[in-house]
Amino acid sequence: MDENSIAEIRKGLEQQFRYKLYKDPKFPFLHSMGIRHMFQGFDAQEDGYIGTLHLWWSNESGEPSYHTKDKHFISGGWYAEWIDDALEAIKFAVECEKKHNPYAQKLTEAFVKEQERQSEKLARDMLDKKFKKDMKKVEEESKTVLWN
Repeated sequence: MDENSIAEIRKGLEQQFRYKLYKDPKFPFLHSMGIRHMFQGFDAQEDGYIGTLHLWWSNESGEPSYHTKDKHFISGGWYAEWIDDALEAIKFAVECEKKHNPYAQKLTEAFVKEQERQSEKLARDMLDKKFKKDMKKVEEESKTVLWN
């Protein structure tokens, strides 16, 4: 596939992605929630890897953005670039996450800790259930046995 075809496909994909993103009710608030970088990979079965779209928020004026019922002022914008190599895109996404989200490691650790706690609770509950079932079976057997 030649460069012009890829550029046209990328242009269409970016337009579709942005349209879907702009229609999302949470879109106006993404940058205020700390989501300043988005990555989306595109792959076509017949054409292969198209590329990874990187969208990032940039506030040029330094003014705070706001969105109310009557007024809408966005001081920055979402800019785009295409990354040709998938591995390079992943490395860049990880780098952005480390650089712009200092709490990512703590959030991951908290998530893993909570998952371990829930797994242990589930295992304990299953063991308790099995133990009670076995004890009930032993009690029933002891009732049928005649003790002299």
